[in-house]
Amino acid sequence: MIRPLHANPRRGYSLTVVLIFLILLFALWSTVYRTTSSLLRIETNRVLQQTRDQGAMNALAQAIQLLQYSKPNPYRPQFTYGVTVSVPNADGSCGTAMCDYTVVYTAAPTAQDPNRWQVQVSPGTYSGFSLPQIGPTILWP
Repeated sequence: MIRPLHANPRRGYSLTVVLIFLILLFALWSTVYRTTSSLLRIETNRVLQQTRDQGAMNALAQAIQLLQYSKPNPYRPQFTYGVTVSVPNADGSCGTAMCDYTVVYTAAPTAQDPNRWQVQVSPGTYSGFSLPQIGPTILWP
């Protein structure tokens, strides 16, 4: 007896499987893309912030180094100086720019440490004295 050929009941699901695979692939790609882009934004922000703060940190380092090698006049409660430091360009190129900062030393004595000072650095020029250079004799005006 001849039997009629029946169609395979699983036929036609391959397109559905391909579409589900593509949907899952695009969902995974969008998740990875979002995570990667947020990491790149965070890292870019960190690098720009570090570049922006580099000049103030260099000025603060010079001011603290001056305190390390000499003691200012304890009878004068505040000293203000101007300092010019070189910083890398903000766009990341190899050149350097000169930036002016104002350094303010304020006496903050305590019972444990009578020779304690606060150092504050802010952007801007100061027309008075420039920060004394470290050498054999340091003159604090």
